[in-house]
Amino acid sequence: MADGITIGIDPGQKGAIAFLGNDFLHVDQMPEDKGAVLSCLIAWTKRAVIEHAWIEDVTPFGMGRTSAFTFGRGIGMIEMALMSCGIPLSRVTAARWKRSLGCPKDKGEAICRASELLPTYAEWWTITGRESKDKAAGRAEAAMIALYGTRQR
Repeated sequence: MADGITIGIDPGQKGAIAFLGNDFLHVDQMPEDKGAVLSCLIAWTKRAVIEHAWIEDVTPFGMGRTSAFTFGRGIGMIEMALMSCGIPLSRVTAARWKRSLGCPKDKGEAICRASELLPTYAEWWTITGRESKDKAAGRAEAAMIALYGTRQR
């Protein structure tokens, strides 16, 4: 297993968590139960050196109070899981990482941009079966957040 893994996290309901190394990428769909992220991170810290995690700094714009509270609580659980595993964490706005990588807002175009930046790993965000474009875009964006983080070192 490759050392020096950077984690990229798109924390939304259709988001994902990506583990990017020098010659390695693994992407998992974000679990509905954000508490499950802890067991995933523990498993990864046993296999590789995790250097840093980058999470998209999001706001609950347009959400109702209950949804916003649930969303914020989920992000807090992800951040606590990272801290519990001793993984350094940085937040980055979508505007910042997308501008840096030339990634458009459109979900389909974001998938295309991820394929341009990480062509070897494009199968991670290929839309399969009845899956929505949003889930594939979540995986592509998590990988690009990890790429952004890697470039910040």
